[in-house]
Amino acid sequence: MEKSEIRINFTNDQNLIEPNADFLEHIIRTIIDEEFEPDNYEISLILVNDEKIKDINRAYRGIDSPTDVLSFSFLETDDDFEEEMLDLGEIYISTETILKQSTEWNNTPEQELYYMLIHGLLHICGYDHVNGKDEERKMFARQDAYFKRICG
Repeated sequence: MEKSEIRINFTNDQNLIEPNADFLEHIIRTIIDEEFEPDNYEISLILVNDEKIKDINRAYRGIDSPTDVLSFSFLETDDDFEEEMLDLGEIYISTETILKQSTEWNNTPEQELYYMLIHGLLHICGYDHVNGKDEERKMFARQDAYFKRICG
């Protein structure tokens, strides 16, 4: 199977969780290789605090509260020129919210981070869970399958 060239821009703007960057990259590469045709891709993962994700959530979704993950897909832009790397988008994850959720779901903070990364990646890949129960079931089944297979 032909593999994609993937450039990952990772920014860690928080100090609560120090994830294994190599494992984050492994998750990203696995999903992109399975969900997209082989090509040259770029994606950004940004770990932030609740204040920053609340600002982004308010600015782009009109929701004045923090959330766990926000994904911005750049695949729908209408650029007419060929890029060296196709920018798939950006994923923001709040580690403060991840810490709270990890105790609620009985996960380690790292497991919850990986789960939300997979969730964000699936949004970038075009999956959604707000347009009906069938779409929601499909996305969450895919998310659970990736988590189980990649994160064990």
